[in-house]
Amino acid sequence: RRHSSKQAAVGERGFEENTEHRVKRRLELRQHSHSAAAAYSLKRHMASTPGEARTFVLPVPPQKPKRPAKAYVQFMSERRAHHAGMSGMAMMDAISKEWQELDDAAKKAYDDKYQLEEAAYKDSASEYEGKKLAYEKEVVELGKAAQSSLDFDMANVRQALEVMVEELKSRSDITVTKHRILPGLEAAQLDKATELLGADLPAGVREFYSACGGFELEWAVKAESKEADRGCVNILPLLEGDGKLGLGVCSSWEGSIWFTDHEGGERFKGVRPLDHFTPEACGALYPANPIRAEAAPSMHYHYCGEALHPLGVDFAEYVALLLKSRGFWYWPQSLNLNTLQRPEAQRFLARAPELFPDTTPFLFLPRLLDASDPTEDPAMPGVLGLGGWRS
Repeated sequence: RRHSSKQAAVGERGFEENTEHRVKRRLELRQHSHSAAAAYSLKRHMASTPGEARTFVLPVPPQKPKRPAKAYVQFMSERRAHHAGMSGMAMMDAISKEWQELDDAAKKAYDDKYQLEEAAYKDSASEYEGKKLAYEKEVVELGKAAQSSLDFDMANVRQALEVMVEELKSRSDITVTKHRILPGLEAAQLDKATELLGADLPAGVREFYSACGGFELEWAVKAESKEADRGCVNILPLLEGDGKLGLGVCSSWEGSIWFTDHEGGERFKGVRPLDHFTPEACGALYPANPIRAEAAPSMHYHYCGEALHPLGVDFAEYVALLLKSRGFWYWPQSLNLNTLQRPEAQRFLARAPELFPDTTPFLFLPRLLDASDPTEDPAMPGVLGLGGWRS
């Protein structure tokens, strides 16, 4: 596998040398890790010179300590086996009665055990937070270093999309079920979009739509398993849509992304979908309704109606990564620390490099240490910020 000189320079900072001893030790540590993230193998071999290879292993997140069970819960767990065969309600009633019949000394023994475990948990939790921050800093450092190797000219985007489609169609192990590239827009149409958005189109957006009015792609690996790998891209038309959604980037999105008929409905009013790769999620610009010169929008992963996750890339970088990923299912999740460990992101990082040799996992690591949802009130997580969104 070939790598650019810039990528090789990145490798100097974060990649493990592939000596037999170190690779074996790394894999042993991963196999014995209790972390769910260590379940997926990111061992990748890249030929730097004939006969020489380098192994890529991402940092493994620390295991979060489990809060101990309180006294009654411990007692209940012990007594469950003695009431096997009972219905759930009958078992709970029986155990509750047994607890009430315990004397104070017996109850205190359970409580003393809990207090000891709680003290140990607090120490472990404090240690975990430090390890977690160190892990996140390491991941972000790798992501930022790899980002410097990402070089893409938006002027060639239409050709790049066509080449990607043809590559997928030529594969004997992949079926392309849908693909469409719309004609580029005229200057008058782009000016109309600028008028609708209230400001100049963000970096890369005008260049993209000048060459390509929209892009759709769906593919799947030929396999009998229902969990076969697949990919989906749906970069919406700029002004109006004629696909499944019937919406374009410049549409209002009221009644779809944000609402006026209930409290909190305007939380995601600043979200403007661009790559609506699945009905429930998209790659979107934010804040972008309206676009304001003092708060340039960037790309976010939006799970519709629930959360917004900053990706730390602009639209041009998003397209460059999309091309590398081939639109692998839910690939944007890998670019945010809060979604990096989700099953879809883990599967992408593990499987995409096996399917597509030029897909390097480090290109898809988070760039931002602050992965928080910008629509939440920082003092009250889960609650929308003032005015529905913050710049």
